[in-house]
Amino acid sequence: MEGVKPCLRRPGIETSSQVFGNGHLEKSSLLKRVADVSTEDDLIDDLDQLAEALTVYDEEAKKLGLSINWSKTELMHIGDGPDPEPLIFNQCIVNFVSSFKYLGSIISKTGDLKPEVNQRRAQASAVLQSLWKPLWRHRHISLQTKQRVYNSSVISVLLYGSETWALNNTLAARLDGFDSRALRRITGTRWHEHVRNSELRELTGQPPASSLAAMRRVRWYGHVLRLPPEHPTRALLEFNPKQAGWRRPRGKPRTRWMDVVSRDLRTINITPHQAQLAATNRGWWRSLVNSVGSTHHVQEDE
Repeated sequence: MEGVKPCLRRPGIETSSQVFGNGHLEKSSLLKRVADVSTEDDLIDDLDQLAEALTVYDEEAKKLGLSINWSKTELMHIGDGPDPEPLIFNQCIVNFVSSFKYLGSIISKTGDLKPEVNQRRAQASAVLQSLWKPLWRHRHISLQTKQRVYNSSVISVLLYGSETWALNNTLAARLDGFDSRALRRITGTRWHEHVRNSELRELTGQPPASSLAAMRRVRWYGHVLRLPPEHPTRALLEFNPKQAGWRRPRGKPRTRWMDVVSRDLRTINITPHQAQLAATNRGWWRSLVNSVGSTHHVQEDE
């Protein structure tokens, strides 16, 4: 519920015990209510609970002198079937949406990453273009300096939030394609010079964007593994859907984040079980992260 979050996230508002400490909204165990693990106060099981939750949010916010902007509040229905009809709350229509932006990232009900990757590329392209006159076109500025600015300004925008991406090869190639074109612009390489991407990488020493994304994923995986077993983030990562009685729908399942991390680890011959042991040693894990970056590769268009 997008519009509710600015009120709930401010210091001094206890959402877990104060807002949810009554009746149907009281929290239950992880295996019964995985929906509550990651964001605790943002996910509801049915429309009856939703109406009650909105009422509780509104009442608790008013006690603290806060007002919820219902015209900016959005709801998302996760599951089979069509979206429910819009709700009317405090004379405002609250719509169900297929995607919304949260902390700068696009959250989709289907888990599709294509809109997010496209947004990242567009925003990184805008940053790249803004630095053309003051930086990229000047040949007296060293390539090393340009690359440092490129990594801190363009790559940071391109890969924002990539720690949680379950990238497929198509989306990874789109990231690398943008990265290669950006490097050509920074180095002043023209198309008629017929410089291959591999030669460009060798010249600059710049890892492909997909490799940097893989490093970020594995680095974040190490952080999660070092969390206590009862921490919600780690508990959700290790959650077994079959144990909770969940059944997978027909058709090929979507690639999960853990599937991608396991693939990243296989490039350095590490299993998830071995990773759990290695993560306790930060120095060793740091070397594993660097190894993933040097071995990970997605075929780029030449």
